[in-house]
Amino acid sequence: MRKSKTALVQKRRSNADQQIIGKLLAPIFVLLRKSGLTEQQITSELISARARATQSRSRIKVVKQQEIYNYSEVVDTWLKDPSYATTSGRPMDLPLAGQISISNLIKLTRITHPPKVVLAVLSRFGIVRKTAAGNYRLVKLYMELESKHLLVFEPHLAFLTEAVTAATRGMASSRRQPTMFWISIENRDIPLRVANDFKLYVRERGRVFLREVDDWLRQHAVDAATARNKSKQLRRLGVGLFPFCTDR
Repeated sequence: MRKSKTALVQKRRSNADQQIIGKLLAPIFVLLRKSGLTEQQITSELISARARATQSRSRIKVVKQQEIYNYSEVVDTWLKDPSYATTSGRPMDLPLAGQISISNLIKLTRITHPPKVVLAVLSRFGIVRKTAAGNYRLVKLYMELESKHLLVFEPHLAFLTEAVTAATRGMASSRRQPTMFWISIENRDIPLRVANDFKLYVRERGRVFLREVDDWLRQHAVDAATARNKSKQLRRLGVGLFPFCTDR
């Protein structure tokens, strides 16, 4: 019985993954077709791209972390709730259990996963670190599922999908959606040696901007009861930001 239930869950996740991949690829194919490429050309390049992908030597491991998007609420609450801040306004180091603890912090969010599961994910990506005293310290003041050797499948695929949707103006959508846009700035005469400095600069400035966006979104979000009753009228809104570095 347990095996049957596990297989059903895995099948649902597999079907969900396929739907997400379709949302990523469909607008790309529409864009290519509308640009004048033939079905034969598109198919030929698809086969070629798949062959090149099998030859990839990347050592980055892709992992799946189901249902972790709302883990960012732990970080946000830890940052903003005065009960979890020191007298200087910094996030407190927290024990696992107790009146002011990781367990109670998670209870303030909509997360139902055990505290140790949440901590394992946050620790894995360097967002939380265990101190010598046995408490947990918030190291990063934002939710970033990034590691040198790990790439989390779900948020990266979601980011790609949103970027493609904006770049193609929702060409493959079966229903009417607000038309999104993208903005970029670049300079082709920058020495490679300053690429990391640029990345750090954009990360810092982008973090400030995204905090402002987060405040705006929170001001316009409906409460939990309204969200349950009017879910079909609600939309997921957000902003994606990334630097790029290519040959001239």
